[in-house]
Amino acid sequence: MKYELLLSSGERCVYSLVSSARAKYVRIKVAPPDQITLVVPLHVENKHAHTFVQEKKQWIEKTLHKLSHSPVTEAVLPETLMLTLTGEQWHVDYQKADTDSVQLHVHAADRRVTVSGKVDHKESVYYVLAQWLKDMARQVLPDMLDSLSVQYDLPYGRVTIRGQKTRWGSCSSSKNINLNYKLLFFPEPVVRYVLIHELCHTREMNHSNRFWMLVSQFDVDYQRHREILKKHINEFVPAGL
Repeated sequence: MKYELLLSSGERCVYSLVSSARAKYVRIKVAPPDQITLVVPLHVENKHAHTFVQEKKQWIEKTLHKLSHSPVTEAVLPETLMLTLTGEQWHVDYQKADTDSVQLHVHAADRRVTVSGKVDHKESVYYVLAQWLKDMARQVLPDMLDSLSVQYDLPYGRVTIRGQKTRWGSCSSSKNINLNYKLLFFPEPVVRYVLIHELCHTREMNHSNRFWMLVSQFDVDYQRHREILKKHINEFVPAGL
């Protein structure tokens, strides 16, 4: 649902309220240019969440101001995709055609993909590239996960490949694991850390000290790998994907 927030400037902004079974606490997400989302755990009443928004109004105003004055960098369609995990570099060709659709054709022999159709519609281009990358990830990530699961005796349910915006992976209470196809762009040790991280959640469904102790048993450099994921994403993952 949509709600209005009166700012100190007299302007009104709109925010969405989203209930989440995963959320452990109320949090606010602000995305450019002015998209505000209030994420609320199921056990928290909406009235308390709205009070939280009022308390954070100054922070919201500062964040909106910062976003409005930040230069917008338009994503450029990639001409090459370096899949660091597999050591493969794929070239991407674009062929504009008089159609409303976008299609992708794979030329495996020379590691080239051709995107044809309405290629000036970037969202559609990124969509077909993402679908292809998910297929590529399904050929690699589940096998890696199976190997680590057996090696460290951390059984899981099933694995799904997705394209999460803010997560590299997740593990449900049923021990089902989701992995992000964008892991293809990272070095093997970093990807290995993410898989270990999610497998450890099959024992510890939290981020307690016990959880991190378990992770450290299987990846002594996990802190460095976390830093790479947090601080160097733009060095590995092309903008827009």
